[in-house]
Amino acid sequence: MIHYAYLFDVLIVLGSAVVAAAIFQRLNTSVVLGYLLAGIVIGKSGLNLVAQNETIEVMAEMGVVFLMFTVGLELPLQRLKTLRNQMLTQGLGQIAVTTVLLSIALYLLGLGAGQAILLGAALSLSSTALVLRLLSETRELSTRFGRSTVAILLTQDVAVAVMLVAVGFLGGASGMRAQDLAVYSLLLCAGIVGFMLLGRFLLRAFFTYIAARGSPEVFLTCTLFIVLASALLSESVGLSMGLGAFLAGMLLADTSYRHQVAADILPFRVLLLGLFFLTVGLSLDLGILVEKPATVAAYLIVLILLKAAVVLGIALAATNTLGEGLRQGLLLSQAGEFSLVLIVVGVQQSILTRDLAGVFAVTIALSMIVTPFLAMAGLALQGSRAVIAAGEAGRPSASEAPQEGHVVIAGFGRLGRNLALRLREEGTPFLAVDLNGHKVRRAERDAFPIVFGDATRPEILDTLHVETASALAVCLSDPPGSTRLVALVHYIFPDLKIVARAYDDAHAEELRQAGASEVISELAPTGQRFFTSLGRFNA
Repeated sequence: MIHYAYLFDVLIVLGSAVVAAAIFQRLNTSVVLGYLLAGIVIGKSGLNLVAQNETIEVMAEMGVVFLMFTVGLELPLQRLKTLRNQMLTQGLGQIAVTTVLLSIALYLLGLGAGQAILLGAALSLSSTALVLRLLSETRELSTRFGRSTVAILLTQDVAVAVMLVAVGFLGGASGMRAQDLAVYSLLLCAGIVGFMLLGRFLLRAFFTYIAARGSPEVFLTCTLFIVLASALLSESVGLSMGLGAFLAGMLLADTSYRHQVAADILPFRVLLLGLFFLTVGLSLDLGILVEKPATVAAYLIVLILLKAAVVLGIALAATNTLGEGLRQGLLLSQAGEFSLVLIVVGVQQSILTRDLAGVFAVTIALSMIVTPFLAMAGLALQGSRAVIAAGEAGRPSASEAPQEGHVVIAGFGRLGRNLALRLREEGTPFLAVDLNGHKVRRAERDAFPIVFGDATRPEILDTLHVETASALAVCLSDPPGSTRLVALVHYIFPDLKIVARAYDDAHAEELRQAGASEVISELAPTGQRFFTSLGRFNA
């Protein structure tokens, strides 16, 4: 039987998300803030239109899972290796120093020792979902600043599992001993390593098999299966679901399938993550804020100032600039979703009272609400987006695919491969794309730069850097698909040179009308003419 009340709640939440996104995009302000405020408006502190229920909470948690998966897709294992020093120094350093200082501050504010330690550890965690969304909005996930911030967040996510066990130790649950905590930490690290080693081979083989089937629907279904299965597996061994999804995404980041995977799950991530931020607003009880404004304000100020100062100090010690340190401190100064989880466990272990937990839940929610404003202030302190974009780490290494001045080859059948061989001989950079798994694997074995994906999708075109390419060669074996691709690219990039393959005179006329710069009939020596035409455009 369908629970119509739940369905009505979901409809209100979705409608609020649409309105909030439209308004805040029009205001050129962070959409995250819009979602948070929309949750407050429709929640128990506002119009009380929606009561939190399990359906909405599960959908919101899935938003974090999909976000972490897409972040993993941006961080290949080789690139993550470069983060290990930052995770060990900045990540662990931030958690340790923040926990100690917050515990001392809370103890001086009148809390018990056990309560102060638990809350100090909980508040040392930042909101992974919120910070990563803000970095995505400014397109900085792959920059040096973004990778440094991600390293701290990843360390926090790994530390959550240890903290949950430590709460049991603090509460004296089931005879927990200190050595049990140490053993669990070692097993946790071993489990992550085992997951990475096993998944590296299994996931690649799995997607190679699925891609070879040539069905976009099956590929999408299997992508969703991998995201949810990795999240469930991670939770079953005591880790967060988001961390498991991140590891799966990171393993796929080294494959040619990552661009199509990212394009397929983008709608799910955007929708579900919006629901997550809405539920944060729904959970905010402004009644506590009215009853104890001074207490909440004191906790909030201590949290933000102390945490920002710690992150700033660690960033400066890591030789970051003052502007970067200030911005990173403000960006990570809030508490996060896992802070709320630890507080709930603290209540279950009788370490925290429900009243105290309620006060800190409001404090945490408020810290997340003010974060978009703090992020904007940090951006102003560091400098303009143009200065950030000019930073050193946003550029790929020489071994990665070209990003400008290259030829994009759509379709890697016989024609596309012959064209690639000629371009390689002449030293002209190129990047190919094909939706046939067999062709992609063969091209990879022959060291051709290629990605797996549907070239007619704008998300895939973005990963191919078509906007900075010198030309597009449409070598698809699908006449309708070729026409759609030419029309799409010509509409988005009207000045780009497009050379397209035609199957007959009628198809050639369609391609010209769609915007092809030059059409080559299949009856002509196509490979030679493609090469000659592209060479003329590059001259």
